[in-house]
Amino acid sequence: MSDIVAYVISGLIIKRFTVNLSLYIAYTFEAVGGILYLCFFSHTSIVPIFIILSRLGTNMSFNIVYCSNARLFPTQFLTTTFGIENFI
Repeated sequence: MSDIVAYVISGLIIKRFTVNLSLYIAYTFEAVGGILYLCFFSHTSIVPIFIILSRLGTNMSFNIVYCSNARLFPTQFLTTTFGIENFI
């Protein structure tokens, strides 16, 4: 479920903002989820929320990079960049 939400949110974000700002927003979700997990790992009832938040940011950043690839590179280089992206 968090994957679907992440893809929808990242699609809305990338329509409104630039690629850099969209990635900053996604990385902020990841960082907040990770830091909250590190600070409150002993509270087992709320740990899944932190993991979902971190996963949301990770999926958002992947989707933003995947979708913005066509904006950043000319058509003749798209297959190469998709190949490098999928390899990494």
